[in-house]
Amino acid sequence: MTTIKITAITIFSSILILLSSCQPQTAQKADAQAIINTTSEPSTVMGKVSFSETEEGLLIEANLEQVPPGKHGFHIHETGSCEDGGKAAGGHFNPDGVQHGLLIKDGFENAHAGDLGNIT
Repeated sequence: MTTIKITAITIFSSILILLSSCQPQTAQKADAQAIINTTSEPSTVMGKVSFSETEEGLLIEANLEQVPPGKHGFHIHETGSCEDGGKAAGGHFNPDGVQHGLLIKDGFENAHAGDLGNIT
């Protein structure tokens, strides 16, 4: 082969590799999911939350329906039970024993792991 053909093949191959690496990534499957229920009886499903690990950290995506307007606390509780008007869910997930505080005032770095702020 001539040098020109080898160079052309090398350049063409490099372009193909570059273009294939620019393709959009496929949707990442959630590592875990939670079903969101009301605490009132009878309990009804209001949506789903997906948890996926990413290079940047944990991605939490909520898909909720029929939520009344306004701010609503968004927390992960110790258990997955909504019985007894929600009391069976226990406290917020708090593996580090951090005191419960206000995210706006105290910041995320001083919040416990189960306190995710408000959704509107």
